[in-house]
Amino acid sequence: MGILLKLSITYYAIVAVMCFLTFQVLSGVAVFLLPKRLPDTFAASPIKLKPFARVFFSLGLVLISAIFFILAAMDKLSTAPVFLGAFLLSAIYYWLRSKWLNNRALNADEMLKR
Repeated sequence: MGILLKLSITYYAIVAVMCFLTFQVLSGVAVFLLPKRLPDTFAASPIKLKPFARVFFSLGLVLISAIFFILAAMDKLSTAPVFLGAFLLSAIYYWLRSKWLNNRALNADEMLKR
């Protein structure tokens, strides 16, 4: 598709960076929510951050990644809508798949926790 649109390697590099930054944002949120969502996993972890450090590093990771995401989007204005569109389609697919599994008495969240 990129060849048909005559896109450059810079475009692909920015989209790749946006993927990594999105992953970092999700990782920061996951570390922040881990004790509440999966307390057994958090308790079994050999490395535990104190609550202040966990909040500090999680928020720092989210904020720094968000800033760089905005800077990457500003570099090539056409990349942000394409990336966000693909991300939105992926989120919709995940939501539809969860609903489909729930209709068959399978809980996607429980399956992911195992």
